[in-house]
Amino acid sequence: MRGRMIRVKPAYYNSAVWVGELASSVSNSVLHQAFSQFGEVERATVTCDEKGISRGYGIVEFSKKTHAVLAMKACQDRSFVLTRGGRPVRVEMCRPIEDDIGLEDHNMKRGPQTEMELSEGPHWTQQGTVQHLFSQRWKELYEDEMKAKIAFKEELNARRLFLMQEQHAVQHQEEERMRREEMIEQERRMREAAAFEARERDLERRAAEEAFQYRQHQEQRLREDRAMLHRERGIPNRAAYAGGAPVGGGFAPVRGGARDAYYEEPPPYVPAEPRQAAWGPPSREPGYPPSRGQQMPSRSRRYEPY
Repeated sequence: MRGRMIRVKPAYYNSAVWVGELASSVSNSVLHQAFSQFGEVERATVTCDEKGISRGYGIVEFSKKTHAVLAMKACQDRSFVLTRGGRPVRVEMCRPIEDDIGLEDHNMKRGPQTEMELSEGPHWTQQGTVQHLFSQRWKELYEDEMKAKIAFKEELNARRLFLMQEQHAVQHQEEERMRREEMIEQERRMREAAAFEARERDLERRAAEEAFQYRQHQEQRLREDRAMLHRERGIPNRAAYAGGAPVGGGFAPVRGGARDAYYEEPPPYVPAEPRQAAWGPPSREPGYPPSRGQQMPSRSRRYEPY
């Protein structure tokens, strides 16, 4: 309807009764005929399996709820037998949820035993008869069975409740244990991370110290090499700015500030001799510059060896 799927489910009947302890020879028609005396029966079905064998119970649907209540009370007060040697039926209110066609007459397997059971139709037992005596005993067994079911159901409910409480308690303990283990594991990881960071910082500090010591060592070696070179060259040092005696290595410490400095004596200045250009004649060569009418000396003469 309007593009949506329609779901169809069997309706619940408040006027239906469940009938148990049915003989294997009871069909839908026998069940319908037996309960028609309590009121108008709309449908009576005997539940069977996939092989067509009765399961021993059925559903009777009345047109009115009062008829169903009347049938239930009557069968509880008296013994109602559907076959000749059958047991009294049990009738309870029910709500059928399965749409079962029941056990039809033409689907039954009839035999001598079935014919003998159906030779006597549904009837009420008479007091003083053997059938009535055993019917009463069967009804007492039904009541004991019902009481046992109720007691067993109560015991099951109590055990179920105890099991649920025990399960919740154990689950709570397990969750607490897992939470504690998780906290312990988290603390362990934090300690490991802190220890790792401390090791990294220590390694960095050691590397910086080693680099600083290496630089100091290199500077010390450089100073020693320079001092040795100055001693070999015989370069004097100047200590006037330091206010102390000269240092034998050629360096004079200058203590004029927060740190020590070193002053290196520069080498003496020696003026270089003038050099003549290789491509021209000497500036004081006789006959140069040539007079008017005199031939210019060849350029090749300029490069002749002396």
